[in-house]
Amino acid sequence: MRALLSEVNLDTGELITLDGEKYLVNPGDLPTCCTWTPTAELEINTSKGYIKNLECDVVIELI
Repeated sequence: MRALLSEVNLDTGELITLDGEKYLVNPGDLPTCCTWTPTAELEINTSKGYIKNLECDVVIELI
C-alpha cells in the first residue's frame, strides 16, 4: 500500500499518514523517520512489518 506522510509523533512513537492511519514505529527507528519530510511517499507493508520512504529508499520497522 502507498500513502503520504503527515507527521511523526515522538510522544506516542507513531507515524501518521495524510489519510489518518497510524503506525507504531520501532523506537530505534524514530530518529530516522522524524527526518522525513511531510508528504513523502511511503510504501507500507504491515504483513512484513515495515515502512519504506520511496523518496530516499530508507526502511523502518513497525511493531
